[in-house]
Amino acid sequence: MADIYCIPNIGVAINSTGSNMNFPWVPIEKEQIVNIEMDVEFKEEENYEYKVDNIKSVIEFETIFGLEYNLKKNVITNIEYENDYYMISNEELGIFEGADNFEEAKIEFFDFFIHDFLNWMETPTSELSDEAKELKSKYLEYVDYK
Repeated sequence: MADIYCIPNIGVAINSTGSNMNFPWVPIEKEQIVNIEMDVEFKEEENYEYKVDNIKSVIEFETIFGLEYNLKKNVITNIEYENDYYMISNEELGIFEGADNFEEAKIEFFDFFIHDFLNWMETPTSELSDEAKELKSKYLEYVDYK
């Protein structure tokens, strides 16, 4: 299995050894992350140095910090880094959150997930439209709500 590393101030990436790279690779906490796929684009700077210009990745989270219930399945998120801004989304649940750094974007995503989930659980199904019932059902596919 590949180790997970972080490019400081850029985002999350994977690399099996962290060697032969021009980045300062450092390990990150793995308790939430199950899988990462990444596509990185570089922009050539002066003196043949390269800067990360765009990152698109998919990260699977096995926990949502702050959620008092367990997940039945991992939450798959799309991560995009462009123009010094991070977006974390899950299109199926209609969550699109962003911030100036990865940690803040992740916190925004988790907070929205929890708030939205609890709102759906507090609303009686009989009061929901068909579309809203479908979204509530999708949340229940992820969360072990008792």
